[in-house]
Amino acid sequence: MTSCSIIFLTLILLDVLCVGDGTLSKSDKKKVKNKRSKELLVKTVFERGLVAEDVKPKDILKNYESYCKTTLDESASVNSLAYVTPWHRKGYEIAKTFAKRFAYISPVWLQLKRRRTGNFVIEGTHDIDGQWIKEVQTLGNNTKIVPRLLFDKWSSSDFHSLFSNDNAMTDLVATVVNFIKAHGFDGIVLELWMQFQGGSKHELYLLVSRLANSVHSANLKIILVVPPLEISDSRRSQGMFSKEDFALLYPVVDGFSMMTYDYSSHGGQAGPNAPLEWVKQSVKALSPESNEQSKKIYIGLNFYGMDYSPSGGSALIGDRYIELLTKHKSDGTFTWEKTIGEHSFYYKAGGITRVAFYPTLKSISERINLAKELGVGVAIWEIGQGLDYFYELL
Repeated sequence: MTSCSIIFLTLILLDVLCVGDGTLSKSDKKKVKNKRSKELLVKTVFERGLVAEDVKPKDILKNYESYCKTTLDESASVNSLAYVTPWHRKGYEIAKTFAKRFAYISPVWLQLKRRRTGNFVIEGTHDIDGQWIKEVQTLGNNTKIVPRLLFDKWSSSDFHSLFSNDNAMTDLVATVVNFIKAHGFDGIVLELWMQFQGGSKHELYLLVSRLANSVHSANLKIILVVPPLEISDSRRSQGMFSKEDFALLYPVVDGFSMMTYDYSSHGGQAGPNAPLEWVKQSVKALSPESNEQSKKIYIGLNFYGMDYSPSGGSALIGDRYIELLTKHKSDGTFTWEKTIGEHSFYYKAGGITRVAFYPTLKSISERINLAKELGVGVAIWEIGQGLDYFYELL
């Protein structure tokens, strides 16, 4: 029996055992938001016994906004890259509060587009917040601001035109580097690999290399976003980014942000966000031995989850998760899935039993320990979706 079958067998059983609830009313939501203010404590989450397999909704509701004040001035125990997005603005405040915990902060602001004329333009400037950048850099411990640059809506013909015209390649590189320098950024996180479809990787290597060389000439950083080990229905196989790709680009870029999350959600069936063994094998597929090369890898660490019913799933972020636990603190139950290193939360709504996989202190701690074991960093997607006490663990 597969893990998904076991999960839905549990769902069916809980349909019989659980008592139904409605959804949150507006007044309930207001109570959740205004329930309590943030607290600064002397004891860490470990000293408070919160990093545990045995978790209850009331434990999370009581403590999720409280964190140890000494952690605000400590550097992280693991190299960290934190993404922040304009659509979850809480992340901007988290970035300032815990600035010393992040080596890199990557605002998801920028899109590189190719116009019909063949020229290149970087959009998203309306999201750039210069004052916020200065505050984070002042509060951080040499924290670097490296916005994500997405090759947005690029077609195969766009890539072909770029690769077949050296002047176009030169223009693209100049456009990117001049933009970074003009806005005082410390570099970029380049999301390009998943947008490239078909053709020879040789040209892709050349593009990344030329960008990296120009970025480094300006004393800036470049991190490349790469996919994890590919998941198939029958078995796991090498994905779009291979050991050979890694070996060729390792000397060129400053880091690889590996998207080790969404393990189950792409298939639409209830299951974990990022099973530990899959995360480990994704790293091993690129760097079989823990060595100097591994230090450039950042495993993806999701600070969001998924909420599933038998008909499918939807994304679950921090605020909604707290509302969920508040509504179901009496009838909802947590289960620690040891083999995958995640908690699942079973509850009933609208007469249907559902299961949610959202990070807990225990699941995050397991992944940080794995990162230390493998000698890699962590890339958090994204800090606006997490809970306040998560950042103590870094």
